Amino acid sequence: MRVILTNKLTWTIYFLLIITLIVLYGMLFSFSPQEYYDIKLEDKLINNQWYTVFLHNFSTALIYILLGIATFGVASLILIIVNVSAIALSITTMYSITGSIKVSVFTIFTHGLIELFAIAVSFNLSFISIKWLTNKLFKNKIFQVENMAEFIKNILFMAVLYLFASLLESYLTPLILRESL
Repeated sequence: MRVILTNKLTWTIYFLLIITLIVLYGMLFSFSPQEYYDIKLEDKLINNQWYTVFLHNFSTALIYILLGIATFGVASLILIIVNVSAIALSITTMYSITGSIKVSVFTIFTHGLIELFAIAVSFNLSFISIKWLTNKLFKNKIFQVENMAEFIKNILFMAVLYLFASLLESYLTPLILRESL
């Protein structure tokens, strides 16, 4: 059991499986007000400033981490469900705009796949307090808890992922939308 809980690959696969299930659930059962579907495609074709997208995503991730640490992961769990549901809603909305599931999924996941990995890193970091508390309560190393150097390395890795995703979202995603229509 100890090996399974400390294996990062196992946790990453488990996390991505849960995200996939939530996205599928959101795509199948998301109901949104009609005005959300009345978004004009021209609005999506405008290039966002990459640094604005980066700052938004990175600061949101830092808030997730801080809230997760403060609430022993409860807030992170709620926020990740909301975030993944928003991804599913984005795919559904893009489908209603383009009429093509292939275009809508490809458009979102050109940058969204990298963002999902960055979200996975922030989600893992947000559970550091509950991991530490669990280890203390059971007086055993059930979970691997990152030290400060590993914590900072993970934050920097997350920042690089968000930077790359913001560049893709700002430049490649609008290009894909223009070319697919």
